[in-house]
Amino acid sequence: MRARLVVAMVVISTLAACATTEAENWRRMGHANFPARVTDIEFPNGATLKAGSCLTWGTWRACYGQALPIATYEGDEDKYINISTLRCHNAVEGERDCAVVLWKSTPRGWSTSCFLTIPNISNWLVPIGCPSRLIRS
Repeated sequence: MRARLVVAMVVISTLAACATTEAENWRRMGHANFPARVTDIEFPNGATLKAGSCLTWGTWRACYGQALPIATYEGDEDKYINISTLRCHNAVEGERDCAVVLWKSTPRGWSTSCFLTIPNISNWLVPIGCPSRLIRS
């Protein structure tokens, strides 16, 4: 009985560790993981972009909109994750739709670069530090 309990606990622990790693390490995600809703975007400095909290990069403040943002996996050569349906605010430009783009790799030599993009302003890119974790619902 004790041996079965130990084996069951090891199996459950292993499965939980695998699920957590896949759900959180966006650098390992591919087409099969998307589209998905995103509950949290966590950064190495401890900051988290999620419902009810906003983050600021430069003069832009990014927040979740009415619904959880949608993440899609884009590109064949340029591989990136696009997290859309965010809302951004700037004192001069006002409120705009925006997105976080997580570049995994590109043929141009970029590697693991992340940006806040404001599509209505000439596809303007604001460099941001890449998140450490992307939690999908």
